[in-house]
Amino acid sequence: MSNVDMQYELKFLLDANQVLTDEHTLRTELVHLDQSEGQQMDIRFMDTPQQDFFREKWILRARFKPNKDQWEITYKKRFDFSEGQDLQQVMDHAKGLGYDLEDPTCKQEVDWSGSDRTFDLSYEVKAKIVQADNLDEWRGILVENAPPMLKTQKWGERDFSAILTETTVLGPITAHKYKGQWSGFQESVEIWTVAGNSIVEISTEAKGLEAAESSHRTMESLLAQQNLLPVQHKISKTRWALDILQHPAKREDPFLLLLHGGFNLYFRHAQPVGGSTCAAVGRNFEE
Repeated sequence: MSNVDMQYELKFLLDANQVLTDEHTLRTELVHLDQSEGQQMDIRFMDTPQQDFFREKWILRARFKPNKDQWEITYKKRFDFSEGQDLQQVMDHAKGLGYDLEDPTCKQEVDWSGSDRTFDLSYEVKAKIVQADNLDEWRGILVENAPPMLKTQKWGERDFSAILTETTVLGPITAHKYKGQWSGFQESVEIWTVAGNSIVEISTEAKGLEAAESSHRTMESLLAQQNLLPVQHKISKTRWALDILQHPAKREDPFLLLLHGGFNLYFRHAQPVGGSTCAAVGRNFEE
């Protein structure tokens, strides 16, 4: 695939406090989506307690949609753009490592999340999982369908088979996906919810770098004008989900939760003493 034809997916996290209702559903009027009812999905990730796959830039994910009898399983390999690198250099690096960019079963895409870009290779298969909580069944499916470069990868002295013995299934994540149009963009919004915590991402697609850069600037400007971007937006949905699923204590950290959005913080004050008022000391609170 040439650089001109490369597919770009442009992603921005949204401020969950702004765009979600108290029931963690999307306020479609804020992002101008014309479809009010989203598609629900069940999402699982597969990784070790030490996140061996994720640390080596592999993401193993499974999605299950209503009225389907198979799971969509994705093996995704990511290559970061180093400072000063262009796409061709990143692609040449992937080929130098042995990845076959002519493989018709391999989907190629640039993921542009906020200010970070990765060149992604995705291998997708469908499989029936009879028991979603059966770890041996998941491991069998993973090893049967793994792409060659994952099967031959080494983690120090360990190989793929050894890593699989430590791999667990993480989830469920309840996801809702909405689609619509906004200022000429075909866009989608995904809400992922884990144990009462939610993260929201808006995305659109473009073909070629020039179109991607133009769309990225416009989308970022539109979102900033409406104050829909969160204070902290350097984390990906996958990173967020793995952290929440593997480190339950983080669910109880109120400041971390507030940074990601989806919660409101209320302050109350006592009756002023001595007849003074909040306004008199330059403060204006609402009860």
